[in-house]
Amino acid sequence: MTYYVVGKLFNLSENTNTDIYYYNSLLPLVNLPAGSTEFLNPLESEGNIRTQFKNKRGVYLWTNKINNNQYIGSAMNLSSRLSDYFQNSYLNYQASRGSAISAAILKHGLSQFTLQLIELGSSPSRDSISVNSDLILLEQYYLDSYKLIYNIRRLALGPAPVLCPDYKNLPIGDKNLQYGKEGVKSAAWDHKHSEDQKRLWSFTRSTPIFIYNLNSLTFNSIVYGYERLADFLGVHTNTARRAVKSNIYSKQYILSLSELNNETLLTIKESIKPKSIAIKKIFIYNKDKSILLKTYQSVNAFMKIYKVNGSDVKILCTTDKLWLDEYYLSYELIDDADNTLTTIDEFNPNLKSNRARKPIYAYSSDGKLLIKRYSSLRECVKDLEGNRNANTKSLELRIKHKELYHGLRVSYSPLFDHEE
Repeated sequence: MTYYVVGKLFNLSENTNTDIYYYNSLLPLVNLPAGSTEFLNPLESEGNIRTQFKNKRGVYLWTNKINNNQYIGSAMNLSSRLSDYFQNSYLNYQASRGSAISAAILKHGLSQFTLQLIELGSSPSRDSISVNSDLILLEQYYLDSYKLIYNIRRLALGPAPVLCPDYKNLPIGDKNLQYGKEGVKSAAWDHKHSEDQKRLWSFTRSTPIFIYNLNSLTFNSIVYGYERLADFLGVHTNTARRAVKSNIYSKQYILSLSELNNETLLTIKESIKPKSIAIKKIFIYNKDKSILLKTYQSVNAFMKIYKVNGSDVKILCTTDKLWLDEYYLSYELIDDADNTLTTIDEFNPNLKSNRARKPIYAYSSDGKLLIKRYSSLRECVKDLEGNRNANTKSLELRIKHKELYHGLRVSYSPLFDHEE
């Protein structure tokens, strides 16, 4: 982050147009997100500014080249909004109403300012603008995070107050009523906060999350809180948390809890490992890793048969953790093992979970009438005990010893031919 020091201003003449200064303050210098456009001399680029951003919404940043004082703003139509700054009549009118940025442009001239813009998409309708709008959220983020000298108001929404007609005598520095005030303590000379603004401040108390496009490495949006990120991505909140932690989502977005520059974005992008398209085999050995017991031609084939999820397979194949406490899994053949498959019988692992997946047939006590077929022990227990977390051991013993369970005869297999 870049910083600059603003010194005390002396000997202001009585007729000098007002500029705003903070005394002896160390202030962060704002830079708009990656993908923004910068005009080093807006006066020379007036034509481009007026035409390039027609019907585009976004956020803009004025920076004074002389003292590095800044102003952040947002617009539904950047071209229309920024065109105003090239009209002296507009600047004089706004300065008379207390606009510090307008007064500063009149004093120094547009040639002494740089202009940065971040385009966020097409212009919305006026009725659709709310505290949820991306341009409002991004502007408010900077207003809450930085002391922008020319932003007298710390409000991203609401009309400007008309309470300072003599802009040439506008209080400067710490005499300004807004000096040092941020967030909910900030107002605009007795301007009451709107309900929209109160909701916006409540909104932005959540964690800001920056979203960048992975392919173009440009800024996409800012959201506040993991629930809103989950809505943006269309995923569960926990998935959104994991995505932020890993910085990458679906090879489409880069996510961060802080602003990222182009260099950092590029580093994150280059760190992504290409997904392997090679089909991996699964080799199953005894726990001593001395005898090959079974080979599966793909991970999917192994997963389908034994109902093991992909993450567990990866752990089993890349660590010494044993599968079912007696089998070692590997992606590769072990060179010094017996890999002939000629010294073993049919591979038939004792799956502890197989019993839970067997269908259960429940009959009348005499075994002559099928009452219900359950897909598993757990389903049967849930239905008859009224609690899915009840232990299935009792049911298993009743089946084994052919005893009644809740007055029913239960079995792993049909007792007679019948339609299921």
